[in-house]
Amino acid sequence: MAKKIYSYRFSSFINASQRMEWGDHVGERYPHTWQVECTVVKNDNDEFMLFSDIEASIGTVLDSFQNTYLNDLAEFQGKVPTTENLAELLFKRISEVLKDKNCHLKKIMVGESPTRQFSIEISD
Repeated sequence: MAKKIYSYRFSSFINASQRMEWGDHVGERYPHTWQVECTVVKNDNDEFMLFSDIEASIGTVLDSFQNTYLNDLAEFQGKVPTTENLAELLFKRISEVLKDKNCHLKKIMVGESPTRQFSIEISD
């Protein structure tokens, strides 16, 4: 028999600025808005969780990026702040804050536009 998996999905936005650098080219600093969607799965199916509890934990991570210049963050020193690299960093940080919440981050999607998204997902 198939096992039911209970999951929660949260959507938010990060407003920050960045500058792309590749080779000898240095782009202009520009503001950007990324959509971030997180799918969170309970570690057991005993009881439901409050959306607000998980949302607050995810929010602490996302808030730390609001109105920042990504290139200045230690995690982006020597690394281009691409959507893919931002998704990796968010996945790591959000997974950390959810460790003690009886749930885990199953998937994160970071979209740089309505038609361009990058996702990371844990396989079962």
